[in-house]
Amino acid sequence: MTFEEAMTFVERARSFPTAVSRVHPERFRALLVATGLDVALAKVPAIVVAGSAGKGSTTRMIAALARGVLDRVGDARSIVFGTKPPLRETDDGHRERYQSIGLGMRVPTWIPRERFAAHVAFLAPYVLELEETQGPLAPFDVRYAVLAREAASCAAALVVVEANIGLRNDVSRAWPNVATTVLTHIGVEHGALLPAPDPQPAVLAGLGASAGPAWHKAGGVFAGRPVVVSTQRAEVLSAITALARDAGASYVEAASAAVDESITLSVLGRYQRDNAATALLAIDVLQREHALPSAPIDLDRLANVRIPGRLELVARDPLTIRNVTEAPTKAIATLREISSAPVRVVLTTIERVEGSDEVVRIFARHPQLVRLYATRWHTSDAQRDMAPDRIAAIARQARPDLDVVIEPDAGRAIRRARAEANEGETVLLIGDGLANAWEEQLSAS
Repeated sequence: MTFEEAMTFVERARSFPTAVSRVHPERFRALLVATGLDVALAKVPAIVVAGSAGKGSTTRMIAALARGVLDRVGDARSIVFGTKPPLRETDDGHRERYQSIGLGMRVPTWIPRERFAAHVAFLAPYVLELEETQGPLAPFDVRYAVLAREAASCAAALVVVEANIGLRNDVSRAWPNVATTVLTHIGVEHGALLPAPDPQPAVLAGLGASAGPAWHKAGGVFAGRPVVVSTQRAEVLSAITALARDAGASYVEAASAAVDESITLSVLGRYQRDNAATALLAIDVLQREHALPSAPIDLDRLANVRIPGRLELVARDPLTIRNVTEAPTKAIATLREISSAPVRVVLTTIERVEGSDEVVRIFARHPQLVRLYATRWHTSDAQRDMAPDRIAAIARQARPDLDVVIEPDAGRAIRRARAEANEGETVLLIGDGLANAWEEQLSAS
């Protein structure tokens, strides 16, 4: 099986379930048992990171800090971690979902193309056999199986797993030997897939649209295991603490404050200091649970954590920042960080993503917005960007006086925004399609 054939098997031959009832961990659980990966992974401690925002950043920080702990004791085994979504939704970009960081390494490596293909070739017969009895597997079922085989085959010291959606019914809920669950910021994303129970339990009172996500994420933690919680609104923290305890968590600990400004981070955004504090607490808990050796934590590791596409400075003159965001809460957080600067926004958004209209409205209403450039990159049926004229219509409805440019070609939209930017203005590239377009421009130049 070639790399391209393997990516087709995982990413294009399967599709996300259209029915909520088909979003569950049982297919993945069956795949682990059929392949024997459940037994192999029983020897590898894992930490599952769930939440609405900050999962990918926190996952990368945990992996980097854990690597530092192992280096101090001379443990050569790798840290394997999986994140989603990738910065670039391309065949090669999908390798970002599977990373490892070995002894002495400061920066993780993506899974090699050949090893990815080998993992998929091993899994494919089991996948096809299961599909005969259980119906189509989803891409995430196979992705997590690839991550599982990578962790098992290299006898990893720790595997850090970013949950897909929710936790009660998430594929990561079937992961073996989970030592700790981390709950990052919980908001309102994926409300249709994560509905609150009816009738709602009293613990969810007052949470509004966050009730469903809180119930699914905090109520799905692993019984008998501790839970680490990031900074939350007081009412959300109270609810998820109660839900986690009801689910059987051995104890719940919350990160009380962002890491000190004296600690250097490699990424922009004040919220990343909250993520760093959560990662540090997670490492402490893993050590208490004997999933990591008891060695001092190397805080300098945080200066090497690269989080592509999350408020990432990609160019100067003019200052250009890209943020791969498809969620309203992330859009608000992005604008909060640059609230004082006049900004030009080049915007794509995936049409099928819940809340995409609201993302457009949030940027359109930003008082410092100079001009919005509506564009698109993805056009395939599986990953279709909203049409630029629809983006423009939503933006103008939200703010009738807004200066909107419709530019169907994403590369031209980026070049135009940067060429038109005046001194002191920031260019924001919003949407994963613009990550692809930006990388294409760099390659061309």
